[in-house]
Amino acid sequence: MSLQEDINGVKQEIDNEEKFLSAFVKTEKFVKKYKILVVSLVSVAVLGGIGYKAYGYYEEHRIIGANEAYSKLMKNPNDKDALAALKAKSSHLYDAFVFQSSLKDGNKAGLDGATLSKNRVIADMATYESALASANIDKLSAYGSNKESIYKDLALFVVANKHIEKGDYKKARETLNKIPATSELKEYASYLFHSIVTLN
Repeated sequence: MSLQEDINGVKQEIDNEEKFLSAFVKTEKFVKKYKILVVSLVSVAVLGGIGYKAYGYYEEHRIIGANEAYSKLMKNPNDKDALAALKAKSSHLYDAFVFQSSLKDGNKAGLDGATLSKNRVIADMATYESALASANIDKLSAYGSNKESIYKDLALFVVANKHIEKGDYKKARETLNKIPATSELKEYASYLFHSIVTLN
C-alpha cells in the first residue's frame, strides 16, 4: 500500500510538472506570436503614464507662471514683461486683466478689444461697458435685444433713461415694456414707466 501511494504521488507530481510545462509552452508560443503587440501595449501604457504626468507638471507650471504674472501686474499694471507672460500662459486671465484695467482707466480701445475675447463672459461684459461708455443708444439697444446678453435688462433700462433725457417718452415706454416680468429690474422699470405714462 505504501508503494502504491508512492507511485501515485510520483504520478501526481509528473502530471503537475506536465501541466506546468504545457502551460509554459503555450505561454511561450503566445508571447512569440503576439510579441510585437504585447511590447507595443506595454510601451503605450508606459508612454501614456509618462505623458500624463508630464502634462500635469506642464499645466501646474503654466498656472503658477500665470498667477505670478498676474500678481506682478496687480502691483505694476505697466509691466510689459508680466503682461506678455500672462498672455502666453493664460489667455483668459489676460483678457480679464485687460478688461479690468481698461474699465478702470476708461480705455475705450481696450474695452473694444476685450469684446473679442474668447471668454464669453468677459466679451459680454466688455460689450456692455463699451456700449455704455459710448452712450450710443443703438449699441445699447442692440446689446439689450440679444437674448444671450448678461446685462440685457440693465441695458434696456439705461436705453429707456436715455430716451427720457431726449424727451422721447414713447420710445422709453416701449423699451421699458421689453424688460420681462421675471427681471429683478421690473419693479424699477414699472415705477419709471408709471412716472412717464402721462407724458407724451
